[in-house]
Amino acid sequence: PVDHVHWFQRVGAAPCPKSPPPMVAPLVTLTLRCVKWWLKQRQIPRTKEGGLPTVAWLLMAVHVCSLPETHEQALQGCQRAMAALLASLSSFFRHYAALGCLDGILQFAADGSSSEFRRRSRADRPKGDRASDSWAEFAVLDPTREGSESLNLAPPLPPATQLLLAHELRRAGERLERVPTRCEASAGESRRILGEVFEPLPEGTNALPSFLGCAVGVLLLWGEDLKGGGARTIECGMVEHILPRPGWAAPFLHRSDDRSELHVRLCDVDERTGRCHARRNASVVVLCPCHFICRVHLEKEGRAMRLDAEGLERLKAMRCHLQTLDAEHRCDRGEAPAQAPEAPAPAAAAPALPGPSLGSTPSCGDGSGGQTR
Repeated sequence: PVDHVHWFQRVGAAPCPKSPPPMVAPLVTLTLRCVKWWLKQRQIPRTKEGGLPTVAWLLMAVHVCSLPETHEQALQGCQRAMAALLASLSSFFRHYAALGCLDGILQFAADGSSSEFRRRSRADRPKGDRASDSWAEFAVLDPTREGSESLNLAPPLPPATQLLLAHELRRAGERLERVPTRCEASAGESRRILGEVFEPLPEGTNALPSFLGCAVGVLLLWGEDLKGGGARTIECGMVEHILPRPGWAAPFLHRSDDRSELHVRLCDVDERTGRCHARRNASVVVLCPCHFICRVHLEKEGRAMRLDAEGLERLKAMRCHLQTLDAEHRCDRGEAPAQAPEAPAPAAAAPALPGPSLGSTPSCGDGSGGQTR
């Protein structure tokens, strides 16, 4: 929108057409361009798919660029423009990958001179709603609208989508931390690491089609109801059939959709090797697009299959992140840490699933595990 373009120009984050172009683009402008490139290369879900709008991501970047700690890190590399840019990008990814930094309200002053992030407090959470404790509620207020016209640019993000965003932010931040600040251990090391940060994903990796020509591998968030009950975990499976909700005509399914059906055959994955196979004696489970995290590539290997390197990295990293979230929220509620099982399952076995109910139609509106057929 034109109002947003004018706002970014007014705060110095975008070039003004009436002014002569600067010899070197401002650091905040370069940071915003890199964030937009990252969104495209990593196939971050767009608004129409159930993700955050691009303007929200750019406002998030402007906020981080205005923080004193970001200025301090950028000044350390002031003699090298690329070093300052890498420091700014690292601050952006590290800031939003931290627990709780997407759980609150981001607001800018009317003139754009300052910004503030107000983290959601325990008092803001509905009493007795444990699921609300577990997941972020993010709001980015439109800086071009004030008072009664205030508008939240960020739609509600389903938990599965929050896991995907958290993984991508952490992945980029961890790689940028490895960029050498002085001498490279080997020629081209910095370029290689940057290539990993912006490594493109195949088209459609983070989108769920509304119709299938053949089965596709997916990662799914499983096992939590609206009250926060049930053991939640991340599962790998094969979507064998998709039944869009009545009236849906788009070629993709929305990430918050709790009415369309995904008929999934769950798989057990060996996290050491990536080898996986369909779970024995397991029926097809009926889930919804709101459980969908991302697609993964499964390669045929004899009678079994194997997750590709990207898919295996995502599965392991997201399971680890989910365990961290669970531990954090148990601590916040004053509960004892989860006890380790007396006899851990073999590495090739996935965590046991809560027993789904039987039925002919799904009831996914509560975000629970699903049903079998």
